[in-house]
Amino acid sequence: MVPRRTRVVCRTRCTLIIADTEKGALEQMALEHMAKKSHVKGFRAGHAPVGIIKEQIKPETLTEEIAHAFLQKHIPKLLQEQKLTPIIHPRIELTSHAPITLQITIVEKPSVKFQGKDAIRIAKKEIHITDTEVTKTLDTLQKEHAIAEWSDAVVQKQWGIPSLEKLRTSITSALKHQKEQTEQKRREEAFFEQVQKIIEVDLAPELLEDEERQILGSLQENLRTQNLSFAEWLKRTGKSEETFRTKMRSEAEHRLRLRFGIDALLQEHGISVSEEEVTKEIEEFLWSLPPQERERLSPLYAPGGEGAERFRWQRRMQKLLAIFLE
Repeated sequence: MVPRRTRVVCRTRCTLIIADTEKGALEQMALEHMAKKSHVKGFRAGHAPVGIIKEQIKPETLTEEIAHAFLQKHIPKLLQEQKLTPIIHPRIELTSHAPITLQITIVEKPSVKFQGKDAIRIAKKEIHITDTEVTKTLDTLQKEHAIAEWSDAVVQKQWGIPSLEKLRTSITSALKHQKEQTEQKRREEAFFEQVQKIIEVDLAPELLEDEERQILGSLQENLRTQNLSFAEWLKRTGKSEETFRTKMRSEAEHRLRLRFGIDALLQEHGISVSEEEVTKEIEEFLWSLPPQERERLSPLYAPGGEGAERFRWQRRMQKLLAIFLE
């Protein structure tokens, strides 16, 4: 193996040339591997001689198999020696057959900078409930329950509330809670929008392509459940494939900017969640479920599982939002 390396930002490109001294052993290994999967007339399945296999396969197929055997051995070694930590699968391109030359592109987590962090401290609006809003709610209740005229007796009979004034107080509290939830949602959405706006990050083309594949894969999986092809979906939605792919590239960039921005903030503020916290939250969630549902879902929230990690992420996000949405 003869490596050459170039690095740009978070993207490293290595060129590996398979030396002739190593090619022979790799070719033998590749042929033996193909022989085990072969179905050649006159021989039992998987028992054809490697010489016969070599005569029958195309040279480019053998080269690809040699490259595959080579990479299985050398990719882990390359990553360790060059101190590389890929965040997506390395991209591999066969650039020459003689000598066999492979170009490997490795994408690591990009560095992140923020411009104007004050923009992500989203101020909270004061919540006020007016008499007009309370009266409007009372009018709606009056119509729904066919109430001729409000009185303490009517209120007590209908809802078990001591008086009309107490009902107005209850409505005020309910409206305030509703507005507070709406305001919290607005602030969270504004926070996420600002994070991806003020972040400075270089996104490698391979990273964007990988994110696009995930977006497209999710869409296609959803369409399969509806028995729709991608072409049919485009026709129904009135979109051209070019328009869709342009929008998908924009969405991929937005998602990556937000993801790396949030990750950088979590790291900067040292936000973590202990196993005790995760376990406590999972237990509280499971105990809120009916017994049968609890028994069915419990294995999904075992330590280290996907469910447990989802709780951990949600708790970290709650802590982060608490900092910026004081």
